[in-house]
Amino acid sequence: MPKWAKIAMRTIGVLNCVLGIYGSYLLFRMARWTLTKHDLTPVPDRPYILIAFWVLTGINAVFLVILLTTAIRLIQLKTSAIAPYSIAVAGLVAYGFLNGAMWDAVMASEAVSPL
Repeated sequence: MPKWAKIAMRTIGVLNCVLGIYGSYLLFRMARWTLTKHDLTPVPDRPYILIAFWVLTGINAVFLVILLTTAIRLIQLKTSAIAPYSIAVAGLVAYGFLNGAMWDAVMASEAVSPL
């Protein structure tokens, strides 16, 4: 393996570890806030908002675990980690677009139309 490839793999791995640890901190901080400070009674006009929150939090946690695992394997220079990492990043990008489109559709359906 060329030296530049080793440097690239380790750099990507380290950056993913740092960002993954920070993302884990934010994820657990928001989950803790939701459990301790948020009123957990269902809102009448949005009865499934807490279920949606926990499902999305779970999906984000799965992506974090996959990305942190592949990041560690990239730091170890395991070339077998390149394909799972690429698939995970592509899945995360697709998930981000789908999640954004879903919430955009929800907000558009609740928008008040002008008279």
